[in-house]
Amino acid sequence: MADKFTFGSAGEIQDVEFALARNGWTHSLLKKATGGDFFGLVREVVEGRAEICRIERLTAESGKIMTDSAIELIINCDAAPFEPKGLTVAPESEQLPNRVLGQFVFDPTKVKLHLSPNQQDGKCVDGNKLKKELTGEPVLPVNVLDFYLANFDLIPEEWKGKLVFFWGTIYRGSGGRLAVRYLCFDGGGWCSLFSWLDSGGWDRDNPSAVRAS
Repeated sequence: MADKFTFGSAGEIQDVEFALARNGWTHSLLKKATGGDFFGLVREVVEGRAEICRIERLTAESGKIMTDSAIELIINCDAAPFEPKGLTVAPESEQLPNRVLGQFVFDPTKVKLHLSPNQQDGKCVDGNKLKKELTGEPVLPVNVLDFYLANFDLIPEEWKGKLVFFWGTIYRGSGGRLAVRYLCFDGGGWCSLFSWLDSGGWDRDNPSAVRAS
């Protein structure tokens, strides 16, 4: 593509000028932004293929990460979930009624691991039975799982060695079998796999990710 762009009208020029002024741009900042691929990245954001995240500031005095109190990490739990090959999101009738929906403001203290009584004291429970036991729990959807996969540094260290299931999104295979995705640390990195509800059992190493009250 040629390195050339022409405004279509004076109105377009004015819109850009107003936007730059409204957001505190200076001539030196504009010069810097137009010198590389910055506007290519902005285009990806506008087209919905990328997101903008603020960089946290590390203060030399305290060694603590400081963020603007107005900045929040928000996960849209209503967005269409990722569907692994061979799986589709199961119909509403198969989803758990108390799953977390809407805009979930991420806070590591608001996510906890839940075990049913039948997963404790050496017990192991069938996936379909566990699904029923989780009916009243605020289980987190895979939107949160995929958020973790995009932000490895936010995954708690104590989750290593566990298969953390996100029951807020239940999938169905081509044969009608139900499945749930989980987050695990394998081969030196974090990844996501899934388990069929009718295969094997869930024990203390297979907790469910839920919203903490």
